[in-house]
Amino acid sequence: MNINELKLEIIRLILKVEDETTLLAIRKILENKFNTSDHILPLVEEPTEKILSETENKIIAFDTDGKPLNLLDYNKKIEEGLEDIKNNRVISQEKLEQEIESWYL
Repeated sequence: MNINELKLEIIRLILKVEDETTLLAIRKILENKFNTSDHILPLVEEPTEKILSETENKIIAFDTDGKPLNLLDYNKKIEEGLEDIKNNRVISQEKLEQEIESWYL
């Protein structure tokens, strides 16, 4: 495999990545390569927590009251919802529709 084929293969792989943390790590490696003559191994060995911290505080969703949620808050809400399902703290679609209809009477 020559250098151009390798570049194309890397581009193909990057296009398949859907994880922001992975893309940030790739960007850091490439930026380090072009911004300094230092070897990139220390960057690759950088703790995952540091890379994750860049995305953990980014707003990724909002709750039903419009409160912004970062990744940690969002995952907490998902866990709470799963616990509600497990503990049968749910309402059927039919009962919900009946309740909504009663609001208009």
